Amino acid sequence: MDSKVTVAVRCRPLMPREERAGAEAVVVLTDRQVSVGDPVELAARGSSPILGRNFAFDLVLGGDSQAEVHETLGVPLLRHAWRGLNASIFAYGQTGSGKTYSMTGGDGDERGIIPRVCEGLWDAADAHSATHETTVEASYMEVYNERVRDLLVPTGRPLKVREHPTKGACVPELTVVRVRGRNELAELLSVGSDARATAATRGNARSSRSHAVVSLVVSRRRRSGSSEGITEEGWWSGLDAPGSCTSTIRLVDLAGSERVAVTGTDGARLQEAKAINKSLAALCDVVSALAANSRKKKAFVPYRNSALTWLLKDSLGGNAHAAMLATVSPSDRHFEETVATLKYAFRARRVKCRATVNLVEDLPEEVLPSPPSPAVVVRRSSPRRSPQQPKQVRWPRLTNLNPDPAFAGAAWAPIRDGATVLGCTAEADCVVRGSGVAPRHAVVCCSSAQGVVVLCALPGAETHVDGNRVAMDEREATRLEHGSRVVLARRLAFRYEARQDESLDAFDATDAWHAAIAEVSQKGSGAFADEFRGLSQLDDEEASQPARAASPDPPEYTTARAPDPVPRVVVGGGPSPRKSAPRPLTPPRSEALGDADLDDLAAAQAQLDAILGAPPAYVASRQ
Repeated sequence: MDSKVTVAVRCRPLMPREERAGAEAVVVLTDRQVSVGDPVELAARGSSPILGRNFAFDLVLGGDSQAEVHETLGVPLLRHAWRGLNASIFAYGQTGSGKTYSMTGGDGDERGIIPRVCEGLWDAADAHSATHETTVEASYMEVYNERVRDLLVPTGRPLKVREHPTKGACVPELTVVRVRGRNELAELLSVGSDARATAATRGNARSSRSHAVVSLVVSRRRRSGSSEGITEEGWWSGLDAPGSCTSTIRLVDLAGSERVAVTGTDGARLQEAKAINKSLAALCDVVSALAANSRKKKAFVPYRNSALTWLLKDSLGGNAHAAMLATVSPSDRHFEETVATLKYAFRARRVKCRATVNLVEDLPEEVLPSPPSPAVVVRRSSPRRSPQQPKQVRWPRLTNLNPDPAFAGAAWAPIRDGATVLGCTAEADCVVRGSGVAPRHAVVCCSSAQGVVVLCALPGAETHVDGNRVAMDEREATRLEHGSRVVLARRLAFRYEARQDESLDAFDATDAWHAAIAEVSQKGSGAFADEFRGLSQLDDEEASQPARAASPDPPEYTTARAPDPVPRVVVGGGPSPRKSAPRPLTPPRSEALGDADLDDLAAAQAQLDAILGAPPAYVASRQ
């Protein structure tokens, strides 16, 4: 279902302090048209503002009350969501123009769009309670200085944005609450609003210093066999809605754009203003590209230039009905900001959206309505995994680490019982190809019954575990623990995972790669350790440089030398031919193994000797 973005403009009246300062109104509102007069031209010619710059919009709101604004923008959004269509509202404008007042408002009749939309959802849910089961899941986050923060559980820790194969951009660690009623939802909104970053500036006594996003996931499932009709009337009357569906509502209160020379910000407020203007500029670039694509052009849409635009990717020209509320000031002292806001809103009218109905299955007859839980249920969103493409993963395993998130965690090698040979030739059990990897580089001995996994390096092969050098020439072996980082040769790093509950994603694997390099540079010795220290120094120099503008492609790690190819792990292969007799395995010096561990290690050594063609050399000595 194709539709264009609905754009509404709301102009607040002059404030008392602006009237005392001698400000004059240069904005004139008519039916679906906004006219702005240049203060310089008006002073010179004495003409009316209606002879200035004119802009046409879908809706023009002047002295409308909060209830009228909700009827104009909030009710259409609720009707879309009740039909199973995603919907969103954006509030955009300069600082102090009334965005937060329009979206959040105050108490009583001063309530804004967000609390009125939440009340409207529960009104419809109560009216359909006899025939449908309705659930609402809420989340509240802010983008502060290009960092995503949770407002329902305000820990201050920045959260990472991920790209889900089916859900699009999401925040896996964001708190999602399944609410039981309108009072709990209102309380959650109050908690999130109080935790939002605000500060006083010259332009606004309580200026929002972050972009706030309220997300509501509404699921309606019809009960099989229900025939009782709806007795109450409301905004849902006459709406042709499917029996069971789900939708996502996003209510976005953007921080106001500001000119530093006007607001007089400095210090921390100056850094916040830079981040706000940067994200709003990225949002304008996205809207411009989407508007160009609506005219059958093929312009690149830079969603990933900002965390804000990445989060709102689906709401901007995606699978959602979108509406924009542009708020302006009538004062002649804000002429440039008012014209810029109107130009941006006028451009957004050309953006096309393609919303589709999200259908779900009806409830079976034997499922009865469950009573409300005794407390609010807080959960985390599901991890990034495509349900259409399940991936069979075995544990324990070695997962590859890489400085590029596009390749980190993309390959893994299962650790089987007995001995597993790692090397660069096809004869190895697990083929790992890269600079400095020997044909038979290392051996991993595993006993799943006792949970003993030991790694040893073959002659001439450099291997480090958690920064410590492991060499079979020194008759050493290292026991692998869950989370141990293994570095083969120069730059090929892996992490040992003993169980499933700590599986890696791409960004965690990238952080672990840098941690592995730092460990070797601090603890290691020799030529390889010196090279690792050079890589760590390059990392520090790159981190100290000013941040570059984000690009749509994953970043590449750059060093003075050409990067080695990505490790290629291939499971399978025949036994390795013998070239040198292996040294006997010695238990790790850091801890003493029990009798059962020594027996399992001896059995693994026997299998290793059989693979390498050497006579048994390890004899477990019991203390």
